[in-house]
Amino acid sequence: MSDVNYIESIRSGEMGLVEVPRKSKTHSICLAAVNQNGLDLYHVPKYMRSETIHYAAVYENAKAIEFIDSDYLVHHQDLVTLAVSRKGQVLKWLLSEAPSLVTYDVCLKAVRSSGSCLAYVPESMLDESLIRVAVENDASALNVLFKYNADSVKRAIGNVINSIPLKHLPDHFKSYEICLNQVSEQGRQLRYVPFPLIDERMVETALNSNPWAIEYVPITFSDDSTVTSLISGGTLPHHLYEHIEGGVEIVYD
Repeated sequence: MSDVNYIESIRSGEMGLVEVPRKSKTHSICLAAVNQNGLDLYHVPKYMRSETIHYAAVYENAKAIEFIDSDYLVHHQDLVTLAVSRKGQVLKWLLSEAPSLVTYDVCLKAVRSSGSCLAYVPESMLDESLIRVAVENDASALNVLFKYNADSVKRAIGNVINSIPLKHLPDHFKSYEICLNQVSEQGRQLRYVPFPLIDERMVETALNSNPWAIEYVPITFSDDSTVTSLISGGTLPHHLYEHIEGGVEIVYD
């Protein structure tokens, strides 16, 4: 078969590089193969692995970086950056197989790709900016931070938590103070306040911020003066508070 025939077969999915005889492999065939399946880099003879082939393979499948010698990566750090940008979980492999290549920038790009990769970031590199990027990507990333004890990390976590909207903050991170601050700025955030944290002050703060937050007031506060005043005022759509008048608690997802 000619190069053209091999390339057409590879692009059509009829064959992979592993099926091309070693003596028939050319740079063009190998490039076509890794463009189709980055993991085919494993079957590219090392003497034929050009910079173009490396980049094409990692771009198509970030895990292809596992088939590249660490000595080569030392001089091509942008390949590492490309890999974690495409698939943040590559950071875990780097920490195990090539820890010297893990820089702050690599960690930042990894958590930007996948917030859960915060679990693999070395404690010495954790700071507020990196944590914030991870949590904005995936709020559940906060759950991996319990294992850290350094005061600097704890302070960074606290600053980040205070700025995350209640909607995206896991309940076990919500404190009374955080909830109160947020409903004072956006009353309808009351929807995301855990029931045990709701008291008259929380309700009144939310309603003073936005009367329409009455939609999320539990019926147990139906006698609250602010609630009754809003209802009697007749300025709000009835559907917002009919659960209070009807004695039926509404559950929001």
